[in-house]
Parts: sequence; C-alpha cells; structure tokens
Amino acid sequence: MGGGRPSAPAQTASLVPAALRMVLASDLTRDDLVSLLSVVPGTAPLDPADADAFTARFGVPVLRSYGATEFCGGVAG
Repeated sequence: MGGGRPSAPAQTASLVPAALRMVLASDLTRDDLVSLLSVVPGTAPLDPADADAFTARFGVPVLRSYGATEFCGGVAG
C-alpha cells in the first residue's frame, strides 16, 4: 500500500457531521477518496447543504437515513 490509500474499496464510511465538515475543509481531493463508495452520517442531523457539497466535491453520495446508529439500523432513507 502506497500513499496511505487502501488497496481494496472501503465501500461505505460512517462520519459524524463534524467529521464530514472537516473533510470538506481539508485539502483532500477526489482521488484521495477513490475507494469510498458512499458516506453514512450519524449521531446528529446533517445539513443537506453539507451533504450536497460533499457529493459535488468528491463524487461520493451521502446516504442520509433515520435510525439508531448503535446497531447500524436505519429505518428510512
């Protein structure tokens, strides 16, 4: 593994809204997140503008849902 990138697709990452905003504020590029297929926010409501900005910048959809994160159980999306 070179450059700190995973050698296999990461599939989906779970990010709290503050972490998602930190990624948006970083110097990461679309190439840095090439293995990421989607992001699922959790623990707090996510501003739709932040989700849209993340998808526009990185090409990674943010899959908002409603449900308890303790057992990975979304009930609506």
